[in-house]
Amino acid sequence: MSDNGHLTQTMANMVKSSLAPKQFSTGSKGFFATGKVEVGGRRYQAQVQAVLIGSKNDPKAKVRASLDEAQAPLLTTSRPAPLWPVKPAKPGPITSF
Repeated sequence: MSDNGHLTQTMANMVKSSLAPKQFSTGSKGFFATGKVEVGGRRYQAQVQAVLIGSKNDPKAKVRASLDEAQAPLLTTSRPAPLWPVKPAKPGPITSF
């Protein structure tokens, strides 16, 4: 299995096993999972999050999706994104993947 395929399967397993509702420190609400993954012989910390848009500024906002409903779109990946090489759009300390 390619590194991309392995990463996709590992992330799917992480979503299935540890995705949980979360209120983020910003006040936003949604779902979150974290875990360790190995790609190309190196270990990484990985995170998955689904944030309810608009929940940060709305204290009455509630996550109404069930855990199964939140997992479904996170598990349907038609094709994994390429892992390497990653090049920043512009020089700076933060790189988006």
